[in-house]
Amino acid sequence: RIIYRPVLRIDSEESRPTLLERVEGKSCYGDWQYVAIRLKRTHFLRKEDLLIGAFDALLLESLQGVRPARSWQWSGDQERFEIMVEPVAEECRELIATVRRGMEGECPPPIFRKSCLDTSPWGLLCTALAESTNDIALIFNVDRRKLEALRAAGVQTVTEAATRDPATLLGTSPLFTARSLDLIQKQARTLEEGSTIIRAPFVDPTHGLEIHFDIESYPPVDFDYLFGFLLIDPETQVGTSKQFVARRPSGERGMWKKFVRWLETLPTRYTIYHYSPYEPERVALLARRYGDQAHPLVLQFLDSCVDLKDSVRDHVIFPLRIYSLKRICNLLGFSWKGDVHDGAESVDVYERWLTQKQEIDLENICRYNEEDTRATQVLLVWLRAYATEETIYPAGTPWTRLSSLLSS
Repeated sequence: RIIYRPVLRIDSEESRPTLLERVEGKSCYGDWQYVAIRLKRTHFLRKEDLLIGAFDALLLESLQGVRPARSWQWSGDQERFEIMVEPVAEECRELIATVRRGMEGECPPPIFRKSCLDTSPWGLLCTALAESTNDIALIFNVDRRKLEALRAAGVQTVTEAATRDPATLLGTSPLFTARSLDLIQKQARTLEEGSTIIRAPFVDPTHGLEIHFDIESYPPVDFDYLFGFLLIDPETQVGTSKQFVARRPSGERGMWKKFVRWLETLPTRYTIYHYSPYEPERVALLARRYGDQAHPLVLQFLDSCVDLKDSVRDHVIFPLRIYSLKRICNLLGFSWKGDVHDGAESVDVYERWLTQKQEIDLENICRYNEEDTRATQVLLVWLRAYATEETIYPAGTPWTRLSSLLSS
C-alpha cells in the first residue's frame, strides 16, 4: 500500500517523493492508482511546494496513465496539506519546458531573490549574470511576471527602469498600475544613486513596553532552541536581554513552558517587534505543539506582534537589492561583532554544541541572538528618527541621531 522513497523517472525528468500511497481509482496497474506524499519540516505550503506536488503528479500521470487530482505534504507534527494539482499544472509544465531549454543551452533572463542565494547552487551565478548586465532582476520585490512584462516593454536594465517615464508603460501590461510603476522606478533610482527614499511617514505603533524578539531554530529536527528578547526601559531606553534556551532537542517543551510562565510577568500592555513573519509563526506552532493554542497570554502575545519588515516595505525604499535585516542595519551603521555571523552559522554552531558540549558555542549563539534583537531596535529607532516625512536622503547620509537614541 505504501512505497517508501520511490524514484519517478521519465527520460531526463526525475522526482523523489518520500512516499507513494496506493488509493482507490483506475490506472494501468489495475483498480488503484498512486498519489505522492512528501514529508517536510515546513508547516505551511509555499509556492514551490505546490509546483513540486504538481510535478510529482505529472510524472505519475506518465507512469500510471492517470493524473492524481492531488498530492500531499505532511509535517512532523502530523499536519496534512493537500496540494490540488490542476490550478498549478500548466505553470509547472511551463517551468519544465524552461528547464529543458536551459539543458539545451538557452540562458534565460536572470531572476534575483534571497532564496536563490540561500538554497540554490545557481544563486551566485544568477547574481553574477544580473550584475554583469545591470539587469532589472536586481530591483527589489519585482516578481517574475512583472520582470517579463518590463522586458517585453523594452526595459532591460536598472538604469532604464530608473529613467523611463512610468506613464509610457501604463497599458502595456495588466500587471502595471501607476503606483506599482512609480515604486519600481523609485527602487531603481535608489540602486543607481545610493539614496534612501521615505515614501510615507512612519507612525509609531508602540503601545506599552517595547520588546524586541528573535528565535534561533535547528531545522534538521524542526525545533526551536532559543527565544531571545530585548526589553527597553521606557524612561532610560536601556535594553535588558532575556533568553530562554533549550540545551538539547528534548528541552524544547521545557523552554516553551518557561516562556509561557514568563508572559505572566509582563505588563498589561506591550508591543513585540520582530523582522519577518517567522517569529509569530513559530510561537503559534509551538503553542499548537504543546497544547497552548488557546492560552490567553499566548494569544495576547501574538496579537501584540509587529513585523518591522512590513513597516520598511510600507515606508522606506533602501538602496538595496535584498531587504534582509542584516543588509538594512549594516547600511544604517550597525554591525554584528560576535563569532556567529548569520542564521545558517548559528545552526552549524548549535549542531557542534550538541556533539561537543563546549559552553563557548552556546554563549556565542546567545550573543548572536541578542545582537539580532538589538538590530530590530536599531531599525525601529531609525524609523522614528528619520522616517517622519516624505523625503529623499542622498547617498552617504550619516545617521548621527541614532547613537544618542539607542540603549546602551
